[in-house]
Amino acid sequence: MEWKVKDFDDFTAREWYAVTQVRESVYIVEQERIYPELDGVDLEAKHLLGIDGDGKIATYARIYETEHGVSFGRVLVSPDFRGKGLSKQLVAHILQVIARDYPDKDIVIDAQEYIQRLYASFGFEAISGVHEHIGTPHVTMRLAAADNPEIVNAR
Repeated sequence: MEWKVKDFDDFTAREWYAVTQVRESVYIVEQERIYPELDGVDLEAKHLLGIDGDGKIATYARIYETEHGVSFGRVLVSPDFRGKGLSKQLVAHILQVIARDYPDKDIVIDAQEYIQRLYASFGFEAISGVHEHIGTPHVTMRLAAADNPEIVNAR
């Protein structure tokens, strides 16, 4: 697995097409969520991709600054790559990027409720009850910058 971090302007048209295709296949088709996929966040976000040996996108997430610190979203493992432990690897790589590029910023995310335990295993704590976002139960979670395992392990 090759891990790449790209800014929006660094993608070729074909690369961005592949990203959009996998995001739509997971979030719009598979999860049956109707929402505007192009929300403006991508233009300023860092995009983390896990690419397999054949050049296919296995994992994806976008990382971006917010008024509360830094966040990440559109976290996915492509259907063909599930069941291989890639979700944990993806979150670990997300936290590495944040530790490198935003070391002093707390992380606040809106996690889909069913995956809350994964984020909790990295130290995230729920700071809200369950709320609906585009018809899907979510929980707002926070990880203080000082508690990012990638920063703690580097000390």
